[in-house]
Amino acid sequence: EGVRESEEGTIFGSSVPEGIGPEREGARERLRRVLDPIVEGVNAGGGPLRIFDLDPPVGQAGVLRLYITRRDGSAGIEECAAVSREILDLPTIEEILPGECTLEVSTPGVNRKLRLREHFEGAVGERVRLSVVWDSGKKGVIRGTLVSFQGDTLEIDDESSKSRISIAFGAVAEARVDFDFRSGKGGRSNRDPRSKGAPK
Repeated sequence: EGVRESEEGTIFGSSVPEGIGPEREGARERLRRVLDPIVEGVNAGGGPLRIFDLDPPVGQAGVLRLYITRRDGSAGIEECAAVSREILDLPTIEEILPGECTLEVSTPGVNRKLRLREHFEGAVGERVRLSVVWDSGKKGVIRGTLVSFQGDTLEIDDESSKSRISIAFGAVAEARVDFDFRSGKGGRSNRDPRSKGAPK
């Protein structure tokens, strides 16, 4: 119950659980296939928009959180409003937002989450915070500058050990950019981090 069909196939199931799992990831990918061309087709000026990431709604009263950006990170409030209007005007909106689900469109923000490989590639040179699970099963938190991401290996200048360490991509449970607003450290080349997008 709660699974809706369209010409694009199954878009959303109301039983999608919270967290990261096959069902939630499947819902994420199905939604992205539907919404990618819509976001890219929005004419908001300043160059084409794209989806940075999205979080599917959970249950019949959840929130579909859509994060948009441009390649230069210049998207802001006006672009978010334009994308929101375009999606809500779709004739198939009830298939995308079943029940009492709502839509929230924003930019990734300064301290954006890093989930996909392209996210990590785009964060090279920035200060990041990684929650990792080591081979032993122990968990830890690493903070430092992401120096490189090649293959399945992240190179981090770890602030705690003051050394460069290698972390397997598969060991990363959660990650985000960790700009330090107090010191102004963490942005690439001392650029204003707000140029990444409008704060959420």
